[in-house]
Amino acid sequence: MDGIDLYVLIFVVIAISLAYLVDDLAFLSKGFGGLYGINALAANLSSSIFLFNRAAMSLILPALGFLVDSGISIKTMLLAIIGSAFLMCLLKVIMYLKITRVILFLSWVAKKIYGAKRVSSQELDFIGVAYKGRVELKPTLAMVLFVAGMTIPSVMAIYFFDNRAFFIQLGFVFNMAGSLLTILFIERKVALDAEKLVSGKLSQDSFIASISSIILSRAVGVFVYALIAAGALVLMTQGVQ
Repeated sequence: MDGIDLYVLIFVVIAISLAYLVDDLAFLSKGFGGLYGINALAANLSSSIFLFNRAAMSLILPALGFLVDSGISIKTMLLAIIGSAFLMCLLKVIMYLKITRVILFLSWVAKKIYGAKRVSSQELDFIGVAYKGRVELKPTLAMVLFVAGMTIPSVMAIYFFDNRAFFIQLGFVFNMAGSLLTILFIERKVALDAEKLVSGKLSQDSFIASISSIILSRAVGVFVYALIAAGALVLMTQGVQ
């Protein structure tokens, strides 16, 4: 592997990890809307974060394509995927542990964009809330599908090099499945809970515990995916021996 390939590989590892961390910010923006009682503005903030994140992620796909065309080995790609997944998992766990601080950061961003008068100050109401998330199946599975959609096509394109265009396009199928799970079930639940919170039918403690569960589940999903990739690498290594 020459110098340019190594730099591109490092870029891919870090960029994928950060991209799906920003995805969490887009998701938490909806939770922020419920806590501050500004669901419409929070939805716009979430869409803006998602848009800029997808624009940034568009740079990752050509980088992955470059690595495939440069003749990178499957083992090297799997090592990069494993490293990126574990880094992603670590960042998501930190976000889960500091979720109220992240929400305060989002309130600061919202005040800068929409004006301080539109975003009321309720920091002291929830900053010390004790919450305990739990692992849920849907967000865990959705996260696995998202990361798979970003990485599996590149691995398959290396193995079936002559059909690499087909396999790279196949990533959209995984992303579509993850998006359906997220929008139809996960985001729907957050939106309903946010409305209940605004109307006083749900407590702040329960709401924060609910959204923190999704972040925790996404971290578990990435960890599971890292284990699957590690297992594939071990099987491949044993097969060579």
